Amino acid sequence: EHKIGDCPPHIWPGKDYYNPRESEPNSWEETMKDELDRTKYPRMPWHEVHCALWGPPCRDVARHFVQRWNHSKRNKAPNEHTIPLLMPHHHMVLPHYLGTREIDIITTAKPEEDPEKPVVLARQDSFSSASPPQDIPLLLPQETDADSTSEEDMKFDSGSRQDLDHRNGRYEFFGETSEESNWDENVNEWWWQIGKQSDCRCQIIRSVSQWSAGTSQPEDSIHRAYCSLIQNAEHFIYIENQFFISGLEKDDTILNRVAEALYRRILKAHKENKCFRVVIVVPLLPGFQGGIDDFGAATVRALMHWQYRTISRERTSILDNLNALLGSKTQDYISFYGLRSYGRLFEDGPIATSQIYVHSKLLIVDDRIAVIGSSNINDRSLLGSRDSEIGVVIEDKEFVESSMNGVKWMAGKFSYSP
Repeated sequence: EHKIGDCPPHIWPGKDYYNPRESEPNSWEETMKDELDRTKYPRMPWHEVHCALWGPPCRDVARHFVQRWNHSKRNKAPNEHTIPLLMPHHHMVLPHYLGTREIDIITTAKPEEDPEKPVVLARQDSFSSASPPQDIPLLLPQETDADSTSEEDMKFDSGSRQDLDHRNGRYEFFGETSEESNWDENVNEWWWQIGKQSDCRCQIIRSVSQWSAGTSQPEDSIHRAYCSLIQNAEHFIYIENQFFISGLEKDDTILNRVAEALYRRILKAHKENKCFRVVIVVPLLPGFQGGIDDFGAATVRALMHWQYRTISRERTSILDNLNALLGSKTQDYISFYGLRSYGRLFEDGPIATSQIYVHSKLLIVDDRIAVIGSSNINDRSLLGSRDSEIGVVIEDKEFVESSMNGVKWMAGKFSYSP
């Protein structure tokens, strides 16, 4: 439920009652002082999606954090001893990253096969396998320099815990298994109280480069994951994102190719005369102050220009190119939506409405694979050389009965969940 009113304050006190389309706070100093008149203006609800991870994927997130922290420490505070370099747990330096053994990646079976049976792929099929060995996070020789770093600059953590799926004693992740160990009962109790759980295979993906993580070349595994999952989708693709700014093959201005992957997948479905659907949910308007025609709303107009350029205007747009080939059948394959809510500002008060600002970054494919993270669909987030981003590809291992295009379908328990 996305409530638009809170008068008198109960859920969103002070400046938490927020609507950037109406007014940006003049100051964040007095946080408990209202910026908007609650009796006249609705708040603008935000729509987010998040998840909690347990097991080996958390180790990859930790390695990513330590790599970014240490890079920032070296570049911005090399002589500040109160800001330490971080040393990873010894089990965070995985043997296969040190070149001692090969690994496999396990992915969900194709729909026509047994959904319980995994398909083993070679490591080169990993979204992050293109990264050179020196850029893999937390190889000790790269991450610490014992000759140039004093002991007081470092935090050593000699303790280690093996990761596990404590329901069956083993956890499957890129070919790794971890045996069950004695976990703190309080941690177990906390984990099982956070909500629904499901066994999944996960891969951490990210956008990083030399400036953000010290890598020798940009990593764009989020971009490659999006394009690969779209190309291999069987039945449908669902996207929620704050932005949708992407380019087709010959576009030399916008360089990410999410739109191109969607375009090609739709043409393939049309050629094969198969039912296929793409649903994309984005904000109705950018979340910045001012009317579209206001003098100070240049940012709003610029963002709308680039999104319309991607969606429906000019020869660079996905709809213009699909309409040229498919005509009115285009609407059978792809559609765009926004979210809106309405309600009373207070008891017996006036009815008001507001857009729901879609801030989530979500991709669902065939109700079996989901991507959740921080990355927008634009060049800033996806190219790797600009904003630093992180996400996770989640492939279901547990399935529930559902239907797809009127036919029985085993949907992933996590991806299918509301």
